[in-house]
Amino acid sequence: MLVNLPQQSKDLLQANGFSVSRSDTPASRTVADMTIEQTINKHAKTSGGIVRFSRSYPAYYTWCVTRHNRAQHVSATYQMANIESKKCETNKESSLSKRKLSEKAVKKIIDTFSAFLNPFNI
Repeated sequence: MLVNLPQQSKDLLQANGFSVSRSDTPASRTVADMTIEQTINKHAKTSGGIVRFSRSYPAYYTWCVTRHNRAQHVSATYQMANIESKKCETNKESSLSKRKLSEKAVKKIIDTFSAFLNPFNI
C-alpha cells in the first residue's frame, strides 16, 4: 500500500510517523489507526449500545462488517450538509480545573516519594 505514495510522502512518513489531525488544536495529532477507530465508533453507534444487539452473533457480525460503510456515509452526509465543524476545540484535559487536579496529584506523589528514606544515605 505504501508503494504508491509519492517520494515526499514516504520521506515525511519516515521522519514523522503517520498521524492525523482533525482540528487546528495544537498537540492534537493521533495515530492513523486510532483516528480511524474513533471515527468508525463515533459514526457507527447504535441506540442501546453494542451490548443490546451483541447477544445475537449474526447481528454483531453484520454490524462489524458494515459499520465502516455506515461511518463513511454519515461522514460524507455531514460534509455535504456542512455540519462538521472545523473550529478549534480545546481538550477537556487542558481545562483549568483538570490542570489543577493533575498538578495536585503530581505534588502528592512527589511529597510521598520525598517522605521515604533514601536507602543509599542511611
